[in-house]
Amino acid sequence: NSAFFVDAGKISGRYDKLHLVPFGEYVPLREILPVDKFVPGMLDYSPGQSHAPLNDTWGVLICYDGIFPEISREHVLAGATILANLTNDAWYGVSSAPYQHRDFYALRAVETGRWLARSANTGISVFFDPKGRMWAPTKHNASAITLYDVVPHSGQTFYVLLGNWVIALTLGLFLIAGLNMLSRKFKSNADAA
Repeated sequence: NSAFFVDAGKISGRYDKLHLVPFGEYVPLREILPVDKFVPGMLDYSPGQSHAPLNDTWGVLICYDGIFPEISREHVLAGATILANLTNDAWYGVSSAPYQHRDFYALRAVETGRWLARSANTGISVFFDPKGRMWAPTKHNASAITLYDVVPHSGQTFYVLLGNWVIALTLGLFLIAGLNMLSRKFKSNADAA
């Protein structure tokens, strides 16, 4: 599960998938679990180790990588100015899953403030702008070639700067606001009694 950057017929960069699918690309705790992978292949894959962008531009998210916001964040912190998702959605079949998988990437574009180009073999290929808007989507299970201009971005969003602390802070503020509302409600009920 690797992506290569080819320039003038020569490979000038390689990215290896960072987050492998459990029981699909490897079996966790293989030594003690009496199960095998659910997909063909005798050997477990090895995860990549680097978030370095291909060609100093492209942060690559292979399939399952893209559902984890911290991976796209690390690509941007490593210098990626555009994100790309390469995926094999064939195993989803005819279901809502290809659409759900596609929608994760709108979030990755917004979180990182980057354009994201998505190429899916049977799923839905599309471009997302940094505001999460979809451009030039292809149809599910249809062959198509699509082009779109994407613009490299180098700024950093709050999420890129702070990571999951943004989420924790937001949840904390909601919790404080909720407790404050409950406190006022109980106080008004006690005053009325």
